[in-house]
Amino acid sequence: MTRLNSKRRIQKALFELLRERSIDKITMSEVVEKAGVSRTSYYRA
Repeated sequence: MTRLNSKRRIQKALFELLRERSIDKITMSEVVEKAGVSRTSYYRA
């Protein structure tokens, strides 16, 4: 998976979670799990 692909998946996952609840209720773990990427990919993206 490329860095750009990981970034897009993380962004998409965050936007989907934001439709469900506010930003202060979303954890980074939830975002990377929903995106299907590792926590390390989050920091690299």
